[in-house]
Amino acid sequence: MSRPFAARALKKVGEHPIVVHNPYTSWFASGSASRDEVRDLVVQFSVFSNLFLIAQLNKIINSQGWSRACVLVDKAAFYRRCAAH
Repeated sequence: MSRPFAARALKKVGEHPIVVHNPYTSWFASGSASRDEVRDLVVQFSVFSNLFLIAQLNKIINSQGWSRACVLVDKAAFYRRCAAH
């Protein structure tokens, strides 16, 4: 029996060298980051995650195989409705 896609993807990503041997994350995990460095990281991650979400939604909305009816204001309902297609 094959493993679900999400489990396979997580395993693949978790074993990638940039995840396993990343000097930045090792440095951050050491706890020596200053308050300003942590603030910078949080801001960068926030910007990235918002832009990523917008890009993924645009990809879904503009996909030929997806109904325009699945585009809703409420994100949770949007995902539930799109998952049904």
